Amino acid sequence: MRARQVQGGSEDSKVGFRDVGIGTEMMRTLIKQVCFMGLKVLTLSVFESNKRTIHVYESIGFVQTGRVQRKFLREGEYVDEVIMTLLLE
Repeated sequence: MRARQVQGGSEDSKVGFRDVGIGTEMMRTLIKQVCFMGLKVLTLSVFESNKRTIHVYESIGFVQTGRVQRKFLREGEYVDEVIMTLLLE
């Protein structure tokens, strides 16, 4: 069986559009689409410092499945990459 992979970009909500459910609804729409495509696992990564986004992903059902320490340099500080996974079966 051949692995199918879909790669995407990033999501960043502007102030004034936060806490109204846009990010959650976008993720739910994405999940429906990848299920329709027949994918069984959805994996994403997020900056460890982005607690708001991690909370959104966890509320949808993603779990933290890995971490790459000091992967990114942001504003002069190293930040871990958190890998999150959602099983679609």
